[in-house]
Formats: sequence, C-alpha cells, structure tokens
Amino acid sequence: MKRLYSLKLCCAFLLLLPSLLRAQGGVLDGTTFGGGVSGLSGFLSATTITSGQKILIGGSFSSPRNNFCQLNADGTLDVGFTVGTSANGTVRSIVTQADGRVLIGGFFTQYNGINRARIARLNADGTIDNTFIMLVRALAVVYSA
Repeated sequence: MKRLYSLKLCCAFLLLLPSLLRAQGGVLDGTTFGGGVSGLSGFLSATTITSGQKILIGGSFSSPRNNFCQLNADGTLDVGFTVGTSANGTVRSIVTQADGRVLIGGFFTQYNGINRARIARLNADGTIDNTFIMLVRALAVVYSA
C-alpha cells in the first residue's frame, strides 16, 4: 500500500512539474532595458543568469539575434556570445549546466543552420555542442490503479 501511495505521489509530481518549471513570459522593451539594445523587442519566454552574471534570454524575437541571445549584466548585447543565425523558432526554456554549457528547448528545428529537434546544447561561448546527441523521442508516465 505504501509503495502504491509513493507511486501516485511521484506521478502527480511529474504531471505538475512542467507547470512548476514554466518560465514567466513578458514583452521585451529595448528602449528602457540595457540603454536601448537596438531592435530588441518581441515575446520573451525564458531567462536565466549564468555563473558569469550574463543574462540568457529566449523567446520569439528577430533582432539583434533570432529568438535567443546573451546580454551583459547591464542589458547590452554580448557580441562575444556566438549564436550565428541562432534558433529558427521560439526558444521556450533555458537551463545552464555546472560546466557552463547551456540547454535550450522550444519550437525550433535548427540552431545556427544545424538540425536540432526542439532541443540543443550549446558551449559556453554560444556555439553548438556537437557531442550532444538527442536520442529521446518521447517520455510517458504510466499510471495504473
């Protein structure tokens, strides 16, 4: 009985996890943030701060980078963060790893012209990590009473 209760609790947590981890979205205002990063406006759906106090932002915007970029602590564009053409669709989530690499997920099929099915791992400089190969196609929670 105790095992069944633990299984139910675990399943409930897994079902609620996406809503607990969802980033708060908003609208970027390039005229007041960062002294006016030129053309930075659109829908913001994910943000995080790196260990180096840089700001990673993802969403649906096209300038000065497509859907994903890194800002300096003062809000100006970090031009040393090499994203190339970046993601070709909306970036909905960003996770930084302890080693400085970054995982991004969302509604994109390419990152800097390289095919990636909605998830990509980047090196700390913004370039794609070609050693990361996504093999998972789907996850499912099976619940039986």
